[in-house]
Amino acid sequence: MISGPYRTAIDRAKLVRVALGDDPADLILKNAQIVSVTTREVITGDIVLSGGHIAALTRGDNYLIADNTEVLDLGGAFVCPGLIDPHVHIESSNLTVTELARAIVPRGVSTLVADPHEIANVLGLPGVNLLLEEAVAVPLDVLLRVPGRVPALPAHLETSGAEIDLAATIELLDRSDAVCLGGDINPALIFRADHDQLRKIEATIERGKTVGGQLPGFTGSVLDASVSAGLEDTHVAESVSEVIEQLRRGLRVLLTPRIDRLPAEEWPELAAAINEGGVDTRYLVLCTDDIHPNILRREGHLDQRVRLAIDAGFEPIAAIQMATINAAELMRLDRDRGAVAPGKLADLVVLDDLESFAPSLVIHGGTIVARNGSLDENQVQMPDHEYPEWSRSTIHLKNPVTPSD
Repeated sequence: MISGPYRTAIDRAKLVRVALGDDPADLILKNAQIVSVTTREVITGDIVLSGGHIAALTRGDNYLIADNTEVLDLGGAFVCPGLIDPHVHIESSNLTVTELARAIVPRGVSTLVADPHEIANVLGLPGVNLLLEEAVAVPLDVLLRVPGRVPALPAHLETSGAEIDLAATIELLDRSDAVCLGGDINPALIFRADHDQLRKIEATIERGKTVGGQLPGFTGSVLDASVSAGLEDTHVAESVSEVIEQLRRGLRVLLTPRIDRLPAEEWPELAAAINEGGVDTRYLVLCTDDIHPNILRREGHLDQRVRLAIDAGFEPIAAIQMATINAAELMRLDRDRGAVAPGKLADLVVLDDLESFAPSLVIHGGTIVARNGSLDENQVQMPDHEYPEWSRSTIHLKNPVTPSD
């Protein structure tokens, strides 16, 4: 059994030598305004990269440059951590993983925690594996939010193509790339103390991973019961007062604009309540959940959520925290990502200004992968991914559909 959340390979001895100036760096970003999400401030300096990680933040030339060291003078541009989406359903984009990466990596997204309950509902474990296998080839870390229940409803209410039972759920939780148990389930399972659901929660906690929740409109005793059951986040708050109450219960509240729940028009009210009340924003997290391709093309992805939070009245670095360090801490990934700091993955976004959040440069694992809104084709070659026939023949009807139907 893998006991800890997803980790990345790191040569710490090499990082130490580079930080001390004994070994040359791979890439140096000079004259940066570094967005420190751990202290909510901007500091000036150079960022020294080695082996896909950050080795040092420095204000002097106390690093070693070799012939193959790349040096980029950012001229005072801002550098923030790569964006982390802690709750997303890739299938809702109507895009393959490859094409979704092509669309969102240039927007600064470096990590997705994806709940593939939709493909699992149709294809079961083979479908989940298929999606994650494709993700290996893209310049984006796709981690697993293990579906909480497949199918979501009892068999007499839903006809699905597959089922993921308790044993299969635990099998998924044991994957090295699994970081969370998804919370997109019927809350009634918690209230009636469903044996399998509580066992899934315990198995997740035993493995040191995050337990997702779904608490629409929950306040008072039902909220307390949900948190007591082990749930650690919710992504379906319906009002400003509900957000505040859920934060007070220690929940991480994931924000995404919806037509019927906290639409964008209500975010200024939320920001005002948070700011005027002096409420700590570190438990507020931005996510996308579901974005259809027309909305993605017109408005953006997690970058749009950052802009929306800033426009609503959240301080820019607080908004960036909500899409970086706050998400990393929720998913227990903050040892490796979520901040511009030594030892962290070199997932970085370069911006001319914070408010517009329009990346001019995106770095993933120490490699420049996008420039000015497009993938850098010189650095990134994503192979065409062919889905097998068994995954493409999933709609089964007794008779052909005709106009009279």
